Amino acid sequence: MNRFLITLSIVYLICISTVSGQQNLIYQVNRNYQKGIELFEKQKYGAAYKYFRKVIDDNFNVLSLQKSDAEYYSVLCAIKLNNDDAENLLDHFVKNNPESQYINNAWFEMAKHLYSKKSYKNACVYFEKVNKYLLTGDEKAELFFKKGYCYFQLKDYSEARVAFYEIKDIDTKYTSPAIYYYSHIAYIQKNYETALNGFLRLTTDENFSKIVPYYITQCYYYQDRFDDLIAYALPIIDSVVENRAAEMAKLIGDAYYNKNQFKEATPYLERFHKNEKNISAGDNYEMAYCYYQAAKYKESVPYFEKASMGDSILEQNSMYHLADCYIRLNEKNKARMAFEGAAKLDNNKDIKQDALFNCALITYELSYTPFNDAVKAFNDYLTLYPESKRTDEALNYLSQAYLMTKNYKEALISIEKIKKKDQTIKKAFQRISFFRALELFNDSRFQEAIETLNVSLKYATYDPNLNARAYYWIGESQYRLINYKEALVFYNQFLLSSRAIYQPEYNIVHYDIAYIYFYNKNYENANSWFRKYIGLEENKQSAIFADACNRIGDCYFKNTQYENAIEYYNKAIGIGKSNKDYSTFQKAFSLGLLNKHSEKVSLLYKLTTESPQSPYVGDAIYEIGRSQMIMQKNEDAIQSFKKLISDIPSSSYVKKALLQLGLIYFNLDKNTEAMDYYKQVVTLYPGTPESKSALTGIKNIFVEMNDVDGYIKYADKLPEAANITLSEQDSLTYMAAEKIFMQGDCQNSKESFKKYIDKFANGNFILNANFYKAECNYKDKEYDEALVSYEFVISKPKNVFTESALIGAARINFNNKSFAKAVENYKMLESIGENNNNIMEARIGLMRAYHNLNEYQKTIEAAQQVLNFYTDKLSPENKREAIYLIAKSYLDDTRPIPALEEFKTLAAEVKSPEGAEAKYRIAEIYFSQQEYDKSEKEAMQFINMNTPQQYWLARSFILLSDIFIKKNDPFQAIQTLKSIIDNYEDKKDGIIDTANTKLKLISEQSNKKDTIQSAEPEIRVP
Repeated sequence: MNRFLITLSIVYLICISTVSGQQNLIYQVNRNYQKGIELFEKQKYGAAYKYFRKVIDDNFNVLSLQKSDAEYYSVLCAIKLNNDDAENLLDHFVKNNPESQYINNAWFEMAKHLYSKKSYKNACVYFEKVNKYLLTGDEKAELFFKKGYCYFQLKDYSEARVAFYEIKDIDTKYTSPAIYYYSHIAYIQKNYETALNGFLRLTTDENFSKIVPYYITQCYYYQDRFDDLIAYALPIIDSVVENRAAEMAKLIGDAYYNKNQFKEATPYLERFHKNEKNISAGDNYEMAYCYYQAAKYKESVPYFEKASMGDSILEQNSMYHLADCYIRLNEKNKARMAFEGAAKLDNNKDIKQDALFNCALITYELSYTPFNDAVKAFNDYLTLYPESKRTDEALNYLSQAYLMTKNYKEALISIEKIKKKDQTIKKAFQRISFFRALELFNDSRFQEAIETLNVSLKYATYDPNLNARAYYWIGESQYRLINYKEALVFYNQFLLSSRAIYQPEYNIVHYDIAYIYFYNKNYENANSWFRKYIGLEENKQSAIFADACNRIGDCYFKNTQYENAIEYYNKAIGIGKSNKDYSTFQKAFSLGLLNKHSEKVSLLYKLTTESPQSPYVGDAIYEIGRSQMIMQKNEDAIQSFKKLISDIPSSSYVKKALLQLGLIYFNLDKNTEAMDYYKQVVTLYPGTPESKSALTGIKNIFVEMNDVDGYIKYADKLPEAANITLSEQDSLTYMAAEKIFMQGDCQNSKESFKKYIDKFANGNFILNANFYKAECNYKDKEYDEALVSYEFVISKPKNVFTESALIGAARINFNNKSFAKAVENYKMLESIGENNNNIMEARIGLMRAYHNLNEYQKTIEAAQQVLNFYTDKLSPENKREAIYLIAKSYLDDTRPIPALEEFKTLAAEVKSPEGAEAKYRIAEIYFSQQEYDKSEKEAMQFINMNTPQQYWLARSFILLSDIFIKKNDPFQAIQTLKSIIDNYEDKKDGIIDTANTKLKLISEQSNKKDTIQSAEPEIRVP
């Protein structure tokens, strides 16, 4: 066989072999493709996917169409399997097979897949790629619904509406939901007629028949088709789904309300309120107004209150109606608060004006003046509405309000701003300034009281009674300022007033004038005026009457008319008040001056046994001893003087008793005993008159013993006070300094006293020099230097300056906030003091110092000592302070029960700061004990007591707001806080900040958002 034939044979064989191989591969691809189709149709997408991938991977050009189909099916399988790479496969398929007939279907499947995953935004992308013309009728319906739904979920209502529109009027399984969403979009876009027509088509649809009635009713509502709403909703209200029933009832109630059929609206609105938790201001207003129209004012109140809270446009109108309800329920104070709230808002100018006038009027009728509210309201009205038809009426009420007000501080500020004052206003001005002055006097602000009384006197012609009384109180203020000369002038002016005899101060002015003469040692005139007083005074058992009797006795005593003095001391003793011990002692002393020593001793013994704690016991024992000496009962006298020395070693009479003992023993020729007592006086009390007398006694004993040398040796051992030469120099130096001091020249006298102190450290007058220097230092506010000198005097044995030095040192230490040192000074003063006024100052100082040291029990004990102390006049201010510190100490020591009782005593009057705080604290304690009714009662009483103490009054208002919250009455709480914010003047003491904070918190908790998108109810005016 030739080579060509051989070659041809070989080629043939190769071709046969290749064709055979291709046929085998095609067979295998076809087999895999068919297997994939078979599995796909059986929904075994995972297995099918593998076979389709094999077809794709066997890259054979002849079978490219089959490969394209396999890629399509692999995309479908990936979609069905929810594979993450499904979108990538789809993009690859489209890119590789741009002419494939399956592309449109692939997009559609991917869109539906993303729709099922709620990936609406991505689904829309693929839905937009789908060519609706390549889809069947059912597929088109599915396309439009699902695309519309995706856009609906994305709130792209325009695109959604277009899609739903395509199928809402053709019969498909998507038609009903398409109608629903198409209508819902119209509802959202406020195309209520379109929405209504769509919803009405679904009333018999099994899927939507229970949902659409609510929307149909709403559509009627928003179209103001109230008759259609009622006709449609009434028959079906009991068949709607449970969670819609309350809202349906509201819509029916709203419809009747808008038709002014309030009686018919009421049961449906009640049903809504009973079953709905989140109620809007408008809902509350409708319910309230229905009750209001039915004259059910009590029922309407809580709804108007709720409607008025927050920033709703209904707030003002609700307040206005609420005020009317309160008036009809005879709760005028609440009506006042509601009118005040309405007057603060600007929604309706007519309501604002009318509410302001009514607020002022009710405030006036109630005499409610915690912040001078009536005056303020009428002033505001006249300022805002000068052209009002009610101007004259408002002016008349304003004048009367000024005359009635008891908030004198704020009224005075207000009335001073009036440029043109008519007769009524001037009359009010006289009254207000007078009573404001009394408040200032009560606060111990005497100079301010005088200035304010002078203002009252400028309008003296309007009320002659107030005119007369103004003179008296100016005099009393001057008296308290120790300006006795000026006080006497005004007291006399008062008495010269034609109306003086009719005034409550007429009797007491005689007593006051008497004291001025008494302090000036004009005892004859003092006696005359005290006797005029007791002749006028009807209460013959009062402490003041007893004090006047004592003073008359003193006047007779000073003029050596002892029998007459005893007569009046007996009267004071018989009354048993105003320092009975003093009366007894003075009577006894007078008996002694009448040489009735036996009666004197008997009476003084009675004093010491019946009143062993009396400050006059030391005086009594000493005088007993002196009378016993006169009666030559020397042994008895010795025992009396020794008892005084041993029992009351701090008494100023000790040095006198020692001197008397020396004298008795000297007269008994017992020179040794006499010498011993005389020497004690010289050693313990150098530089005193008693020391000089004792030194004379010692000298006499030495002379009698013919031992002059012994006296000289004794005198040489004494300080320079006993040295004649130095003593003369000492006296001259001191007298020069004292002369300057007596001339009132403190600056030069201080220098002179210092020179004396430096030169004569143990001089005769070292105590005098230190004390007088200290007094000048104190006067010139050189407190540190004064304290040094006072302490020097205090460090020495008790002397004539000890009590005054202790007072000065205590005051300096207290003002320097060295309270512990002040306590030491006051305790020493209390223990050694013999002057009642000094002892009283010591006890008052002790209670104050202990209070500042937070030593509560000691404060209580010291304050009780103040209250129990015998004194001619415990001032009302000191008594009030003592009770206050007891109460505050109990409270601060977490003992509210005893604190409460003390506060009750104080709270009888609230003009003073202590009384006002006490009234507040009572309410506060009850609040802390959760006795809210008692707390509210106390706070309301406080408000009605017309206190000038605005801070504590405002604190009570804030407490009231807390009480109202506890009582679940946020409306009253809010209005109470607003009242403070609007009317309280002081913006810096924290009251306004506290009120604003509480108001914000309560308002946030009270405000509720509407849950139904309904129009605000029509505002109605009664």
